[in-house]
Amino acid sequence: MKKNTLFICFAMLVSLNGTAQSLAPEISTIEHNDKMRTCLMVKLEPEPKTLKKAWISFLKKKYDLKLKGMGWFSNKDLLHNEEVIIPKLSPKKMDFYTSVVQDENSDGSEMKVFASLGYDIYLNEEQYPIEFKAMNEMIVSFLKEYLPKYYNKQINESAANVKSLNNDIIGLKDNIKDNQGRIEKLDKEIEKNRTSIKDDSQKLEAAEIKLKERQEELEQVKTKLEQL
Repeated sequence: MKKNTLFICFAMLVSLNGTAQSLAPEISTIEHNDKMRTCLMVKLEPEPKTLKKAWISFLKKKYDLKLKGMGWFSNKDLLHNEEVIIPKLSPKKMDFYTSVVQDENSDGSEMKVFASLGYDIYLNEEQYPIEFKAMNEMIVSFLKEYLPKYYNKQINESAANVKSLNNDIIGLKDNIKDNQGRIEKLDKEIEKNRTSIKDDSQKLEAAEIKLKERQEELEQVKTKLEQL
């Protein structure tokens, strides 16, 4: 059983690496106002709605910037705020945008950040290197703050699941032990408990694999973030 578990863990890690997140922002493009614009892109594991909430909260707290497009009755792919001043990016007024959509190749998100200083004047690395670098640093700062919290939460949830399943198995084993003296009368119940133990044991094995996977992901993320 241990060999099978190790094999499954290895297979899942190989699969994870095959769809690795892009923790360092990459220069990309996005269509906006009928043209392709330069942007910075990251691909992350959190699903779009969760990621958007975290990004909105971060910008409000760190930059006093409130993005529009998400609320009680809205959940748009493109978040925005026009004619705002973000001192750490530029002393000039700008339109700031963030697109967060489902990644085509995973269950996670594709996040693209871009900004314009006026009509057809979009930030890019050639014409506005200082502002573009500051926007990159903004994203990196967000990743360093948010991703460790996200993975720690995943690990805690997996650990709680493992603990719960362990307690279920202990309880079922106690039931079997208590009922040994009434075998003939309780054969059906004992068999049912044994089946439940088998099912919960499989769930426990899967939960332990998930916990180890989350722990490995957290270490990978921490290592990559330290290298940014």
